[in-house]
Amino acid sequence: LEVEKGLSAPEKFLRECAMLFRVGGAWQNETSKHRLASIRLPDRLQENVMTAITRLVALAATITGFCCPASAADLRVETVFIRLSEDVDIPARAPGVLETIVVKEGQAVSRGELLGRIDDAEQKLEVDRKRLDVLMARKQADNRATLEFARKEAAVFEEQLARVQKARETLKSSISLKEIEDMKLSLDRAAHDVERSKFELEMADLMQQLKESELALAEQQIERRKIVSPADGIVSTIDREAGEWVQPGERVARIVRLDLLRAEGFVDAREVIDDVVGAPV
Repeated sequence: LEVEKGLSAPEKFLRECAMLFRVGGAWQNETSKHRLASIRLPDRLQENVMTAITRLVALAATITGFCCPASAADLRVETVFIRLSEDVDIPARAPGVLETIVVKEGQAVSRGELLGRIDDAEQKLEVDRKRLDVLMARKQADNRATLEFARKEAAVFEEQLARVQKARETLKSSISLKEIEDMKLSLDRAAHDVERSKFELEMADLMQQLKESELALAEQQIERRKIVSPADGIVSTIDREAGEWVQPGERVARIVRLDLLRAEGFVDAREVIDDVVGAPV
């Protein structure tokens, strides 16, 4: 923005805000004479950032009443510093070789968008194995043949015992007590087999749940090797290249938000009223 005589205070304000984002050098405040370090951005972002900042500040100034104070009680801030309200470091969440980076510096990204990936070949093989374990556990849990056979066997022994007992009531000498006791023992054994089959099915159901949990954990290991953007913004820096080894917590890239800015300034203490929260400036 070209400096010209006769600019209004809001126009000077917008010019100085834009100058804050000049690449290289520093900005000299004409009023305070304090030297401020400028915010460094990639060259290709300079023009876009200056345009976006100017428009946003103009909109904010109009809304808050900076350009046209509502009343004499409004606070006036002669100089403000425009800062990025949020920049996010994106770390690696798992150790491994950085397989690929699919974005470039200056590229706009959305929340959840894939930025890169850590090698996950071993984790994919583990997922395949866990899926087979889940399949086998599910088949065991669904296999009720043993339980059904035990129930049928118990029903047969029960029916035979009833016939033997009825025959002995008719003719005691036809069936001995030992035969009846053996029949009762067989019936008890069959009933025990039924209960054991039920228990084995319950354990098979639990084993299936365990294998499904292990599968979910293995799939999570693959997700942890995806590097995704946690917010909407612009990729300001990329700190790692494909092929490098990364550790959990190491920064791979940085995202900055330009849709939300922070304005910081000072006011004369004599103008501060009792409660300034929410007051127009």
